[in-house]
Amino acid sequence: MKPRFLLLFSMVLLIQSQTWSQRGVIRRQVEKDVERKLEEKYSDDRQKGEKAVDERLDRMDELDAEFRAGVKPFPTLSYKMSVEYPEKPKNNTEMYFAFKQFDCAMRMEAKPDSKEETRIITNFKSGKAVTLTTDRKGRKTGMEMDMKIMTGMARGSANKENELIEEGKVEIKVTDEYKTINGYKCRKYIYEHPQYTAFMWVTNDRLPVNARDFSFAMANAMNGSKGAPNTACYQKLKGGVCIQTHIIPKQSRMEETIMTYTDFSNSAPESMFTTAGYEIQQMPSMRDMWNNYKEESR
Repeated sequence: MKPRFLLLFSMVLLIQSQTWSQRGVIRRQVEKDVERKLEEKYSDDRQKGEKAVDERLDRMDELDAEFRAGVKPFPTLSYKMSVEYPEKPKNNTEMYFAFKQFDCAMRMEAKPDSKEETRIITNFKSGKAVTLTTDRKGRKTGMEMDMKIMTGMARGSANKENELIEEGKVEIKVTDEYKTINGYKCRKYIYEHPQYTAFMWVTNDRLPVNARDFSFAMANAMNGSKGAPNTACYQKLKGGVCIQTHIIPKQSRMEETIMTYTDFSNSAPESMFTTAGYEIQQMPSMRDMWNNYKEESR
């Protein structure tokens, strides 16, 4: 290649690269201008949207604070819940519940000869829950999270169920059928719900724990209802205790389930409530995540 041609070729490449560079600068500037104009155009809508979310979170905090203020301490007790799936027996499991002060602890039964364990400790006064996991190698980790939304949804569901019973839209029928479950004479009640039918086996025999205390603790563990003994369902059972529930679904997305309560005790093992030896991380609350989003988007 001749020197003159080589020089000319180099100049063309230089000019071309400068042109591409200038085009890139111009394109980025145009993009920034478009973003800025869109930001200005929709700034009012964005501010309104952020304000709406802030107000929604404020209201959620307010309602949760009202609920927490009325939460009463649990009676000290514990029990076991066996869960059976007739169509999928491999999924059968056992869960242990313990109550003390404002804490409800739940432990999933580990497989035989396994180090694996999962426990969840929920403090109903603070609205915080910590999930503790021990893996097959014995490593212990935990995650603490805010339960405001979860307990709020559970309370809403429980309140809706209660309203359906009070309004007569859900019927609880008492029958003259009896059977003995783990030594307790039980009477069959039929709970007809639009989504399922539940056979509730209720005993009036004396339990190792106070019947009202057990109903209060169980309802809180399942749905966070602080006034469980005063609900329409409890009144329909005439002070008896449901120690087995057999759910027959009316919808395909539900599974047939049998829940049986045993091992009642007026004590609560301290091992259910300890977090010693676990490396616990904090999961950001919805408020934290929302504030982070606002900061990053500005």
